[in-house]
Amino acid sequence: LDLAMGLESFGPYGNEFAAPVFDDTFRVAKAERIGKDGQTLRLALSIGQHGPLVVAVRFRHGESPDPEPGSHWHMVYSLAVNRFRGEVSLQVLVHHLWPTENPA
Repeated sequence: LDLAMGLESFGPYGNEFAAPVFDDTFRVAKAERIGKDGQTLRLALSIGQHGPLVVAVRFRHGESPDPEPGSHWHMVYSLAVNRFRGEVSLQVLVHHLWPTENPA
């Protein structure tokens, strides 16, 4: 959360100053479709087998297959600060994702 808040403070981001993006492999703990049209994918992710969970969102996921719990996916993502009903939390915004082998 501290890193996301720090990155946010460097904004605003735009065409000439793109927001930073990252990539890593995550284990999917949970995946569900949300929203009226079911096009948004909400994930609970961890790094490694027993890492802490973080909430991730993939907007406009469309007809792509949903990750299965326990599977590993490589993701390109950005960090965001989610402010909702007085709560502040880290949110991962997924730009691209694809299945990968278990990183062992």
